[in-house]
Amino acid sequence: MFTTGCIDQKNPRSLKVSAVDFIHFIRDSWNFQKCDNDIVILLSKDDRKVYTEAGTTANKFLTDDCIDQVHDIIESELSDGKYYETLKEMTTQYKIILSEGNCGYISEKRTMTIVAFTVGAVFGTIVLTFSVCALILNRKQGRYQKQSDDEEIDKKVVRTSRPLYHSNHSFDGAAGEDSCNIDKDNNEGIKDNC
Repeated sequence: MFTTGCIDQKNPRSLKVSAVDFIHFIRDSWNFQKCDNDIVILLSKDDRKVYTEAGTTANKFLTDDCIDQVHDIIESELSDGKYYETLKEMTTQYKIILSEGNCGYISEKRTMTIVAFTVGAVFGTIVLTFSVCALILNRKQGRYQKQSDDEEIDKKVVRTSRPLYHSNHSFDGAAGEDSCNIDKDNNEGIKDNC
C-alpha cells in the first residue's frame, strides 16, 4: 500500500530527517510497529530519491549496507523517472534478501559479473592477438611466395630461352644461304621451309 505526503522543503532540516519522520508517522498511524518486521519505502518523485527503512526485526537481514546496495542497483531507473520499475525492482531485491537471510548474493552477482567480464576480455585479447599474428604471417608468407614464384619463373625463362636464329645445316654454295630457312622474326624459333 502506498501513500503520499508533503514534506516542507522550506524547513532547514534535511530531506532524510523529514523522510524518517514521515515513515515514523506512517508506522504509528498504521500500527506497523507491532512486530517491527515492516519495511517502508518512501519515493520522492520530485527529487527522484528513494528512502527505505526496515523495522528492527527486518533490519537483522535487511541491513543498511544491503539497502545501499539495492539503491545502487535501481539508481539508473530512478534517475530516468521509471518509478514503477524502481519500486518493483526494490521489492524483488528485498524479498530475495529476506529469503536468503543476507544480501551476499548481490556481492556474488557483482563478483560473477566482474569475473565474466574479465574472462571475456582476456579471451578476446588472446583471440585478437592470434588473429593479428596470423594476418601478419599470412601477408609475409604471401610476399615470400610471390617472390619465390617470381624466382621460379625467372629460372624457367633462363632454362628455356634459346637463340632466335640457330641452324645446324651447311650452306648451299649456290644460293649462299642456309638450306633450311628460319623465320628470324618468329620469336619462338620455328623453322620455316625445311
